[in-house]
Amino acid sequence: MSLNTPYTPIQEWTDSIVRLYEIREALEKNEVEQAKTLVEAEINSKGKFAAVQQRVQTLYPEFVTTIGEMLDQGKVSKLMWQIGYCLQLNMTPLETSKILRTTNRSVSVMACKLRKLGVLEAVKK
Repeated sequence: MSLNTPYTPIQEWTDSIVRLYEIREALEKNEVEQAKTLVEAEINSKGKFAAVQQRVQTLYPEFVTTIGEMLDQGKVSKLMWQIGYCLQLNMTPLETSKILRTTNRSVSVMACKLRKLGVLEAVKK
């Protein structure tokens, strides 16, 4: 997905289907523990991000509007949008990566991009 294409519910659905195929593949290979791990990760990441999202919506409504418009316009990806929410709560890249199933390096790179776009405040040294 390019940044010029807005993230749609169809893409979110497709991402979920891909994860379900990963679980099915693990089960077909009799890797029950791997399948359990994948299911647990999916459940935990969705629930934890929902809590982050709710808190940001309550505390930072202007941020929510700004980053939401950027997502709709295709200026940020869905992952970058999610990272923005986590970083708005001052979560570390490591904490963010655990919730969103990405690397802390990716979080740091996307945080820089969000700062350049003016969505997040610059880091105070």
